[in-house]
Amino acid sequence: MEDKNEKVISQVNQVISMLSKKSQDSIPKSLIDFFKDNDTHNYKYQITEKDLFDENLELETKQFIKIISEYFENEIEYEKLEPSWKKLEENGTIEEAAIQLDKELAINFFNINNKFSDRKMTCVKYIYEIKYFGRVDSQEKLKKLEKFRLLHKAFCIANKKVKRDNNCGAWFSMLKEIHFELYVQM
Repeated sequence: MEDKNEKVISQVNQVISMLSKKSQDSIPKSLIDFFKDNDTHNYKYQITEKDLFDENLELETKQFIKIISEYFENEIEYEKLEPSWKKLEENGTIEEAAIQLDKELAINFFNINNKFSDRKMTCVKYIYEIKYFGRVDSQEKLKKLEKFRLLHKAFCIANKKVKRDNNCGAWFSMLKEIHFELYVQM
């Protein structure tokens, strides 16, 4: 267990060091100092930016990153629809919960696209086409959209899969994973 704690602290410290100066400044100094002071700098815990997207981080690391990300200024607010898909899930209506979560994610990807892309979408229905998402003409805009591209692609694939297989349970599970990652990124 000690190794896992050591690994998580090291990973979180490395993620913090990868953040922009503006993002680091928004995190309380005591929090940054905690991870910095307790990091053992063990080479076997070394991560790269690629690891952030390849699921090579401990679950606890992701949870700490989510907590830390709460301090960041959001360029986009995550929109939640009513009724909540979580309430629908609790009531045992998985299909309705999946449909509601799908709508919520579509709206958020639509807003992300229109915030950062050069080519704005006029209707949410276009978000279900991979080729229309995130068309930009500069490296700076591309960098801002990069963290959302893979999630958007997974979202589109999940929708195509449910239409093909008609498996609401699997679709809902995929949407929940996408929701978690998108919420963390925003």
